Amino acid sequence: QIFGERVLPLRELLAVFRAAAVVLAYLIAGHLVPRSFALLGAFVAAAYWGRVIWNLNTPYAALFTIPLCMLSLLLLLHGQSRARRGAYVWSGIVCGAALMFKWSLAAVSAYGMVLAICANAMLREPPQGTARTCRAPVLLAWVLAAAVIVVPFLATLAPFDYLLHLAPIHAVIALVAIRFARFGAGRSALARATPLVARYCAGFLVIPVLVFALYF
Repeated sequence: QIFGERVLPLRELLAVFRAAAVVLAYLIAGHLVPRSFALLGAFVAAAYWGRVIWNLNTPYAALFTIPLCMLSLLLLLHGQSRARRGAYVWSGIVCGAALMFKWSLAAVSAYGMVLAICANAMLREPPQGTARTCRAPVLLAWVLAAAVIVVPFLATLAPFDYLLHLAPIHAVIALVAIRFARFGAGRSALARATPLVARYCAGFLVIPVLVFALYF
């Protein structure tokens, strides 16, 4: 309705979001690997987003949601690497905006980012002399969080789908749990994770609450 019967403006808009996904892939990878590997990731992203597919002229919701979730992840990595707590709020706000396009994808992304915040807190060494207490409750909550990922898909989840989509996530979660069980301290991990998760969740709720208020 915005562009009428013209297809070209729609293609240009989709091209902008696809190009943004490629740039964000490079910036995200730059936080995790050397620049040469980050460039390789950008080339892979360009090959994926630049391919000709059936919905080239269709503003499918995921085409807008994925770049927003990637931007949210970039802000989260920026907050973690530079210890800037405000970045957690902005990361949540951007992911909350993605919720307005494809809510299921944005919700899963937000859940994964909350797990990432908790994992980062669990993997950090506590100060020397800190009692390694409260590990059992934290590990139990961590295992339950891993199990929750599977619940929405139990009715239709085939073994191959699990191996392709969820098994890698569970492998990472298991490694975090093993590392935390050996070296982590529950109280210090909770003290680090709780305010950051609260900031992220507060940001995530901003836009949904505003939309709810508008409709109310």
